[in-house]
Amino acid sequence: QMSSQAFANFVGTFVNGRHSVENMRTRPYPFIAADNSFGTYRGRLYVVYANNEPVGSGNKPDIWCRYSDNQGTNWSAPVRINDDPNPQDNHQWQPAIWTDKDTGRLYAKWYDTRRTPTSDSTDVYASYSDDGGVTWAPNQRLTTEKFRIDCSSCGGGGTPRYQGDYDAIVSNNVTSMSVWGDFRNGNFGSYAAYFPDFAMLVSTVSDTASLSDSLEVMVSVPAVKLYDYSVSFSAEADTADGFTISFPAGDTLTSYPDSLPVKIAWSNMLPRLYTITITGEGPNGTPVHKRDIELLLTDPFVTLQAPNGGEIFYARTATEIVWNSALLDTVKLEFSADGGTTWELISDSAIAKHSSTVQPPKLRDKPGQPPIPLEGGLKRFDWIVPNQISDNCLVRVSNLADPAVMDVSDTPFSIIAAPQPRWRAQVSG
Repeated sequence: QMSSQAFANFVGTFVNGRHSVENMRTRPYPFIAADNSFGTYRGRLYVVYANNEPVGSGNKPDIWCRYSDNQGTNWSAPVRINDDPNPQDNHQWQPAIWTDKDTGRLYAKWYDTRRTPTSDSTDVYASYSDDGGVTWAPNQRLTTEKFRIDCSSCGGGGTPRYQGDYDAIVSNNVTSMSVWGDFRNGNFGSYAAYFPDFAMLVSTVSDTASLSDSLEVMVSVPAVKLYDYSVSFSAEADTADGFTISFPAGDTLTSYPDSLPVKIAWSNMLPRLYTITITGEGPNGTPVHKRDIELLLTDPFVTLQAPNGGEIFYARTATEIVWNSALLDTVKLEFSADGGTTWELISDSAIAKHSSTVQPPKLRDKPGQPPIPLEGGLKRFDWIVPNQISDNCLVRVSNLADPAVMDVSDTPFSIIAAPQPRWRAQVSG
């Protein structure tokens, strides 16, 4: 049976026989879904569409829902799904819908410019109705950043341009998943998101530790998007041996925001970079999110960065000794003016002045060795260059507790005499 009623008018601006938003051709046709659940609204038909409000080419569209309980013979009054305070100022267009088979929940997603006063960039928003399309949940933004609509580098043809047609939303009895065309990188990207959904964070994303040790991190759900189910966590390492992972306070959260500890222990590991993956998921396995923790397990080491050879310093001037280290409490700094035959103490309790996250060439990974970490950044020590003129100078940095853990300047540097001051008497004319 075909319904003879028509609701949609213009969607955006009519250009060259096409409905468009910001030079993006937009599909003007409605989406129809039926409630096939065994709930209150079983058999109800829904039609969701974009339509300018007020009507007429050049105005801005909203997303509308109507329903029918008699196979399309009669339809309800329209309900606006988008809930932005000033809908006539923003474009909402290109909806997709889905009715969940188990719950009867009606989902909708669409493009939406409400965060862009100029309306030239868009996000993706979504909502749902649990009462047969009469009322809708507060709209939720799915995109992590907005993107320009008129994508000249994406490759679509025509005026208005063909781009972004292929999107959808599907669901199970816990959540839905939306997919859409996304232009944030200047191409036709394919993105997806759960809704309802939960955010997930871990307190530590990387660490450096010894070959036998332990670490406690916190995994948290700091916020949700209309998500009210439980979240259960699990964890695994990228190797089957050596790690023991436990959840001392249990592995499930039921209210948000909230967090729980994860205990990671290991022993007698080989030195290399390991990955611990923590997974959080809803009661049926969705939504699901994963967070990685990178663990560099290593013996203590120290790497001298400067002076590292070839430098020329004036005697009695200030410079910095720079090093990187792991698992060392205190380092010893020494100086040699004779190529390492004899050494003079600079400090046996060197304390770093400040840190830097810039990784110099000497810190690049070396074949057959674990990646070199920046454990809190590079360490720096203020040093007054001694008054020992020599072109065969070296600096050595070592572990105070174990002198075998050390590094020396790769090649000698030079100390030269500072230029003598010159005085000139000024004689008045």
